[in-house]
Amino acid sequence: MNKQQIISIIKKHLYQQSCIVVLQGFDSSILWLLKDELLDKNILTEGGLIDLEKINPTEIMMNVMASKSPCMMTMESMIALSSSFSSLDILRKQFCLLRNNLLKVYDNPTTYDIPDFESDSFQEVKDNEIYCNYYSYCVHSGNKQQVCYIEPDFSQSTCIRKVNFIEPESIASVKNQPKDLALPVLSLDSGSLQQFMEAIYFDEPLEYNAYVLPKNEMLNETCGILLSAIKQSGKSIEIYWQCAPIETKQVRGELAATLKDIWGYDSFRNLKMYENLEVNRNVKLISQGEIIETVVSEAEKALGGKSYNNVLLTSPTGAGKSILFQLSAIYLAEKYHLLTIVISPLIALMDDQVCNLHPKYCKVAALNGNKTANEAAEILAKTQNGDINILYMSPELMLSYSLNSIIGDRRIGLVVVDEAHTVTTWGRDFRVDYWFLGDYLRTSKTYLKYGFPIFALTATAVWDPSRKNDMVFETVDSLNMDSSIKYIGVVRRDNIVFDIGHPEKVPDYEKQRRNRTVNGIIDAIKHNRKSIF
Repeated sequence: MNKQQIISIIKKHLYQQSCIVVLQGFDSSILWLLKDELLDKNILTEGGLIDLEKINPTEIMMNVMASKSPCMMTMESMIALSSSFSSLDILRKQFCLLRNNLLKVYDNPTTYDIPDFESDSFQEVKDNEIYCNYYSYCVHSGNKQQVCYIEPDFSQSTCIRKVNFIEPESIASVKNQPKDLALPVLSLDSGSLQQFMEAIYFDEPLEYNAYVLPKNEMLNETCGILLSAIKQSGKSIEIYWQCAPIETKQVRGELAATLKDIWGYDSFRNLKMYENLEVNRNVKLISQGEIIETVVSEAEKALGGKSYNNVLLTSPTGAGKSILFQLSAIYLAEKYHLLTIVISPLIALMDDQVCNLHPKYCKVAALNGNKTANEAAEILAKTQNGDINILYMSPELMLSYSLNSIIGDRRIGLVVVDEAHTVTTWGRDFRVDYWFLGDYLRTSKTYLKYGFPIFALTATAVWDPSRKNDMVFETVDSLNMDSSIKYIGVVRRDNIVFDIGHPEKVPDYEKQRRNRTVNGIIDAIKHNRKSIF
């Protein structure tokens, strides 16, 4: 979108809302072009950068009270104003918060050189730095500094409403990716989706004229926003859904050799998987080796800095799910010296898997509450120096550390979430750390400056196309596994038979009670008995 198109959309919102429009997430060049309509233009330097030192809440308040709608102000001034008043209703003005929803993070709009930081995470933040009053997050990407705003508490103010810069289009017209057409994937996890949206906003040239989005509900609104932005920018770009069926993969020989050496099995088992539930319920046999090959291949893509997919697998208990991630982890460790972290919900489950694997492969350990401080320190040291390649942890323990403090200089090749149904079933109220696990992993990738696939496995996640009882897409959403390969197993067992009997119809309760009462009275009269009914 060129600058005039952006300003045209902003001004359209300005005159539609008839209030003070607060600009959130617009770059300095746009602020500079709109400076004559900003009631806080005195905080701008030449070119539109914001000088945070010049923000004066009292002066802003006076300008707001003297303003005549419609007019505009920056988000920075709004944050300063909201921190000075418990409720903005006393100003007797209406505000419209216009958020640039085409971008997830925004170019640093200030004159400050802001370092990488996240205010509420695992790094020490200097609270006296002025930028901490306005931004919750900053990351350096190339030669850019990109920030996220803090979320002011507007709960006591009724005079503020929020509006999006781009209103989503209907996605009903979006088609599935043509089978014979290979197209680039726009992935939130790899950063390609954010880069694409930035290219649309900043009117940068695009390499292709067609792209695919992973097909899941989490990206429905994003797809609608993209369609609307593309239409308003005048670009000729097609967006498709990515929903390719499972393809047969050639399994490398080293995986079968590892299976034989460590577990003693001559071949992989076949698992019953749905071919493509988006289309039909056709079932095909998928070898454990093919699934392991997929996981290893995606980890290798991430290692090479390429776009990669996460993997989600549902399969019944007893299908050999632990071998799928353990063998993948061993191969990645022995060939690339990569670490695999396994998130598991129960200490007993961790210890059982470690105990069973340890005689065959000793570079595995569980870090949990059963370990003493000395034992935990020893496990961390062995993990960092390469003596442990598979590390089991609970989500609570993982979230209490930064990944850097766990892995040292090691590189993560794979993160496994075992019993992944617990993310949604336990994460809301019982073990809330599961609910924050996806955000933790996404943030960690930003600071580590590299990606790694997530391999989520469960026996009890439900696929429900109506989404009423669905757990598959909910798990994908919660773990931020937006670009994922899904292996949905057949859970119905042939060796379990259900015998469903239908009870005979019985009269309703009142009728049954009356009949019994009548029969009791008749019997009492017949035998000359005194009775109470």
